[in-house]
Amino acid sequence: MYKLCVFGGTTEGRELVEFLNTQPCRVTACVATEYGQTLLPEGENLTVSARPLPVGEIGALLQAERFDLVIDATHPYAASITRSIAAACEAAGVEHWRLLRGASEAPEDAVFAENTDEAVRFLSGTEGNILLTTGSKELSKFAALPDFAARCWARVLPLPASLEACSAAGLSPSHIFALQGPFSREMDEAMLHRTGARWLVTKDGGAAGGFQEKAAAARRAGARLLVIGRPAQETGSSLPETIGALCARFGFSCRPRVTVVGIGPGSEAAQTGEVRAAIRAADALIGALITSDDWTGAKIYAEDGRFESGRALMFPSENGVMRLSADECFESKLNVKVADERTSNEVAATVYIDPSAGRRAYRVNPVYQQPDGQIYALAGSAWMVDADGEGTRYSTKLESTVARVQDGKRKEEHAVVEIAFETRFPAQTIR
Repeated sequence: MYKLCVFGGTTEGRELVEFLNTQPCRVTACVATEYGQTLLPEGENLTVSARPLPVGEIGALLQAERFDLVIDATHPYAASITRSIAAACEAAGVEHWRLLRGASEAPEDAVFAENTDEAVRFLSGTEGNILLTTGSKELSKFAALPDFAARCWARVLPLPASLEACSAAGLSPSHIFALQGPFSREMDEAMLHRTGARWLVTKDGGAAGGFQEKAAAARRAGARLLVIGRPAQETGSSLPETIGALCARFGFSCRPRVTVVGIGPGSEAAQTGEVRAAIRAADALIGALITSDDWTGAKIYAEDGRFESGRALMFPSENGVMRLSADECFESKLNVKVADERTSNEVAATVYIDPSAGRRAYRVNPVYQQPDGQIYALAGSAWMVDADGEGTRYSTKLESTVARVQDGKRKEEHAVVEIAFETRFPAQTIR
């Protein structure tokens, strides 16, 4: 049985361990805290080390266990531990992979600092309250800011060590948010309003770290981002690429997890937290945005899985029926087809429109997802409703094919969304 070692402490590291825990291999997962251990699954072939490992102990572990592969899935800002893992693997002659989290797109008015010291120097020349979301490890450096205890609020993990760091830095309990993420845009925005913060200090934690939610919250709350820049990135792979490479290397079974979700009564605002989490975590999103706006060219980005400009995201629902938020679109019926090999995913929808709503244009916009998890739509095809009676029909199809190489063989994953519009008067109740 293959032996693998994962250095984690990140969302990607946890998800990688969860995947390996289902495969025929022995896994040693190394995290820095007991809290990190509580987030990992239990397994007969899974061993967890829940404490910081000095460089010498990392080398001793690799020499003793002789792993077939070591994967570094530590935080992108943990440059020192990444260097230590790489050096220990080279000394032990063990193959080493780096799992990297993609960088995020930042707002145009964001300010960047190379490190915490530079961030403190910049903030010393600013006014207004500050919300710190960079954790507790370097909180003591921010204590050098003028009026630190009055200007700053810190969001940290609900751990004794984090609270002790806040107290040592001089923060009162009323200036501490001890919470475990992930945090939604609404939660970030509420904290900014609660603190009256003009600055939100963050690291670029990518999609897993909620960077886009922070950016959207800051924009809506009238605050600016101060982004502490991540270290120069070494060569590495994303989580999906890493899992694909593991399947090819060790013959592991890799079948996609398909989440079929509905949007309830049709409004994007009615999506549950579970649905939004599934959207953020998805590697591929099948759907379309229905709008009556005539916009072209630029990408329209979603905030927390929702589009401000649009009628509805087209998702399959469990009972085959979903309602759209537009009044004139009173029903849609969907059919979902997934091939046995799960290489083809097809969604067909018919949207019934009340012709009495009058002349109106509908645009079907393809929805995409960037590697960092951010969702956006591009302008698509349009249909003009101009009918007095029933029976008018229009359909359009969105298709996407992604080719992958697995076990030396080319494999295509095909997604199709076919949407038809049909005019039909809503059923009337006869008494």
